[in-house]
Amino acid sequence: MDAPRSLLRDEDHTIGPETAAAVLVEYGDYECPFCRRDQPGLERLLGQEGDQVRFAFRHFPIVAEHPNAERAARTAEAADLQGRFWPMHEQLMRWARPLEDDALAACAEAAGLSLDRLWADVERPEVTKRIERDIELGRSDGVGGTPWYLLDGARAGPLAAIAKELRSEPDQADGGRSPR
Repeated sequence: MDAPRSLLRDEDHTIGPETAAAVLVEYGDYECPFCRRDQPGLERLLGQEGDQVRFAFRHFPIVAEHPNAERAARTAEAADLQGRFWPMHEQLMRWARPLEDDALAACAEAAGLSLDRLWADVERPEVTKRIERDIELGRSDGVGGTPWYLLDGARAGPLAAIAKELRSEPDQADGGRSPR
């Protein structure tokens, strides 16, 4: 089933098997309390259904409400330049206070990053452009807040409903999951 995989871009940050039957995309904001609240449930979902789903995270910082969200997103992208996007992502999602530079540094150290390189990379134009592309794509996907989930390209959520959909019986006619 190639359709779900075609929903992803080469630059997307993904985990899970490339051959998974489903694609789950989250548009998120590192300072969003609802994204942080969902993170443990999302981790459980991916742990339980991980062989069935390819997960992608896209940045959608809502700067008007979360003033440090864009810098946090740039820090995650800078971490990617060191091959450490997911460890940094996990640290940022678990951080319970504002993501100011001292907090970003603590997250980066916990994720095993070189801080000197990280701070230089945060300012690279391609890092900012990467986040801008996610935001632009999010707008075209109708994102209205965070977290915003898409399951196989359709608006989805909350996580309990996504988990139920992933566990649904395959449709015998086309070998895929039952339609929503």
